[in-house]
Amino acid sequence: MKRKISKITSFLLFIATVFVMFSCDKEEGKTDESSLAAIDETPKGNVNLISENTQGIYVLCEGLYGHFNSALDFYDTQTKTYIQDAFNQINAIGLGGTANDMIKVGDWLFIVVTDDAMVRVVNSKNMNVYKRFQIVNSQGVNRQPRHLVHYNGNVFVSCFDGTVVKINVNTMKIDGVLSTQGRNPEGIAINNGKLFVANSGGLGYPNYDKTVSVIDAATFTLEKVIEVGENPTQIQIFGNDVYVLSMGDYSKLPLLTKISATNYDVVDTMSIKATEIKVYGNYLYYFYKDYAQNEISLSKMNLTTMQQETFADVPKEMKMPYKISITDDIVYITDAKDYTTSGIVFAFDLNGVLQYQIKTSLNPNTVIVR
Repeated sequence: MKRKISKITSFLLFIATVFVMFSCDKEEGKTDESSLAAIDETPKGNVNLISENTQGIYVLCEGLYGHFNSALDFYDTQTKTYIQDAFNQINAIGLGGTANDMIKVGDWLFIVVTDDAMVRVVNSKNMNVYKRFQIVNSQGVNRQPRHLVHYNGNVFVSCFDGTVVKINVNTMKIDGVLSTQGRNPEGIAINNGKLFVANSGGLGYPNYDKTVSVIDAATFTLEKVIEVGENPTQIQIFGNDVYVLSMGDYSKLPLLTKISATNYDVVDTMSIKATEIKVYGNYLYYFYKDYAQNEISLSKMNLTTMQQETFADVPKEMKMPYKISITDDIVYITDAKDYTTSGIVFAFDLNGVLQYQIKTSLNPNTVIVR
């Protein structure tokens, strides 16, 4: 627990002064920033490094905080060839600092790069750069973009300054900014046309936020603020339910809160041994590291019966499970090791059988199949 907390603490202390500036300019409601069009980018490196017909996975890696060495790696699943920092080789530029999230929208990868106040748009077929959005406020201050979700031609970005930024994919322009009326938004998800945003309050330790904001995606207006456990960080969707993971102050087990997406009522709250969650099919997949016992568990929960069970045996090489991505019936669990050395991606089938593992750049967090 100490290593993980120290990493989070150093991050929060570094941007605490920035937060003071944010609070002076925080939107009370929706702001029109439609003039903020994306900036064109041109690849200048080995643009043909990855063939458009090559099968494989992209691995987004945060890098070491403060070193601006995030990376986008590529693994060729046919030849078993791994290319570390392929993004840099292809584009002759670095990805930036602390790349927190990545989603695929059509032929594009949208990548949040927090420390550089931007969302990069990259060609998903060959990793060539295309556009760059500056995610800043009216004074040019970094909004600290964190996570992404796509819905109906728009990409919505949660930002640590208390806002959600709306990007129109067709026009490649920012269509507006909306306050969540909460502090330091993290996880963001969409259900039945409504955005659910977890307001962590991570900069306010020990006074965390404990709310989830509900935003109508079509009108881009705030509908409701729901109270959950302290320090909510992640949100997942299952049917008409919304699952929120709240980390509290990290001294006890996190809480999993179930919210009805129909009437926004809190249906249930339970303690859970989970530090990362992901819904796929009828299951919630999650992992947990018990620092006191130095034990790792890889688990899943049937969301129909709420029965919990072991998902997979923990590989002996796994030290610090970090994030989960699931696609095409493969569960990718990334391992940050000690946060300063090369990470690992472990690929399991849905039965928990390890298919392969690959060495990555620093702090891998998101896997996408191309």
